[in-house]
Amino acid sequence: MASINDSIAHSQWLEWTFCDGSLKCACQNHVIPDFQSISMPPLRENPVIHHLTCTNNAPSPAEEDILKAMILELQSRLDAAASFSAQVKKLRAEVMTQVQRIDTLLGTLDAEHATLAKAIEERKTLLGPVRRLPSEILSRIFSLTNDFPIRTKIKDDIEKDSNNWRELLSAENMLWTLELVCRSWRRELSQSPSLWARINVSIKATDSDADLEIATLRLATQLSRVGLSDLSVGLYCYSTEAYHPHQLSSLLLPFAPRIRDLVLHMPPSMLCTLSPFYDRFRGLKNLDFIWVH
Repeated sequence: MASINDSIAHSQWLEWTFCDGSLKCACQNHVIPDFQSISMPPLRENPVIHHLTCTNNAPSPAEEDILKAMILELQSRLDAAASFSAQVKKLRAEVMTQVQRIDTLLGTLDAEHATLAKAIEERKTLLGPVRRLPSEILSRIFSLTNDFPIRTKIKDDIEKDSNNWRELLSAENMLWTLELVCRSWRRELSQSPSLWARINVSIKATDSDADLEIATLRLATQLSRVGLSDLSVGLYCYSTEAYHPHQLSSLLLPFAPRIRDLVLHMPPSMLCTLSPFYDRFRGLKNLDFIWVH
């Protein structure tokens, strides 16, 4: 199989350039000549034969010679114009064929450009500096993707007589996505317990049993990765219709003494579900509670 360099070396198109006449092409037909129509004055303005246009008289021998010479000259002009017209039509047909070929060639070149640009970009990607980032830098970058506490914003449409005027922005933990990028990132995440020590648990009234099962599984996995790190935990519930998932509470309970920062956004009625934690928050340093109605 020929290499790319061999293919380029034997490509005629590399040496081809469009000739616009500036290089003094030796071809005499290189430039299409201009064509100017002749002025054809009416016969009545001819001083010799004008009288024949308004009578039925036969022309004299001299006038007949003049008329025959005119016809011969005009016929010669007509034949030349017809020949030139045929050549121009032939040129037009050839140009249209060339235009079609050029359009096809340009389409091929555009596709080649896209293919080569993609190939170059793929190879540049393999040289990317992100592949050589020290683990300390990667760990720092990963830590910036996990918001704690979850950011909130004021609702656009607050119901009348409602104190529930906040709503959560994205509660997704990006660490779950980052660990799927490559094995080295997954290894770095698995070896960095502190990255998993910021835990956000969002409870919604619309959560299905499947949603709760996924949340429980993720929380269990996250807690298994925190090692001996101190924890920051956020529990968010902005609906009184939401039920408290006791599975999540039971998973968090053994880790309560290591919770240093606790964020609670929930209705007061849900505080009683946290009663098993009360005597276990021995290391708690910061408490952020927002009363949700």
